[in-house]
Amino acid sequence: MITNEVEGSEVEIQGTKVQLLPITQVDPQQKGQLLQFFKEGYGERWISDANFQEVMIPNATEILEIEANGRLAAVLLFDHKRISDISVHPDFQGQGLGVKIFTEAARVKPDAWISVGVNAD
Repeated sequence: MITNEVEGSEVEIQGTKVQLLPITQVDPQQKGQLLQFFKEGYGERWISDANFQEVMIPNATEILEIEANGRLAAVLLFDHKRISDISVHPDFQGQGLGVKIFTEAARVKPDAWISVGVNAD
């Protein structure tokens, strides 16, 4: 269970499930669902579907997922030992899942590294 302070109220996320999958086990329909997930998580900062299909997924070697309350809540893509992309669904943003997925990534791949690009906004 994740508990966190969000704008003065306590938010509880129960029943989190963490799963690491090789990209080879993700079928085309699931890749389409991941595209939609990342698109929603990135919101107006989304670059393009083509970037997802031509760069993000082809370079991914594994996918780390967190389900919360029975729904996909956060996803992180590995490119071998590099954390390449992360998204938290808007319904779960601000509740500590970004920290949780990075913690899980460090647990399953302690030698992983990340290059960070941020939006100044």
